[in-house]
Amino acid sequence: MLGIVRMLDKHRQDIEEFDRRNPSSKSGKKECSRCGFCCWRRPCDLDEEDVVRIAEYLQIDVKSLFKKFLVVDEYNGYLVVKPRRIYQEGGVYLTPAQTFETEPCIFMVEVQGNACAIHSCKPRVAKEHECWVPRILRILKPQEWTREKLMELGWDGIQREDDEE
Repeated sequence: MLGIVRMLDKHRQDIEEFDRRNPSSKSGKKECSRCGFCCWRRPCDLDEEDVVRIAEYLQIDVKSLFKKFLVVDEYNGYLVVKPRRIYQEGGVYLTPAQTFETEPCIFMVEVQGNACAIHSCKPRVAKEHECWVPRILRILKPQEWTREKLMELGWDGIQREDDEE
């Protein structure tokens, strides 16, 4: 339980930092400023079309994409697929606390000024995300995956528990 409280407090702090740093919300622009903060905070939920499109862009099959770059997470009881963080293993289940870590999405390329390596085929959620809209007005429904579809991607079906108490 303490781990969840810490995770929520960290998320609150991240939101406050985002609101301070977000160039779009500060400038009044109604477009993505490509600052990369969203990608640092929590990688996008991917739907099946995103996975196929990203695999094609990277010229690999979807199972290889999953094993190398993606993880399974849980959000409000939904199983979701996300890009892993730079230091995490791909193709496994991560707890929600682990997906709120401080490392960026695996596709974030810092040397290019926080550019997304898959920007030209970025996930639907990233395309629809309006970072200039106040957070309390933005409610994004997770891209739910079934266990069967996840296992077709190569997931072992094991949901590891959070080690934090």
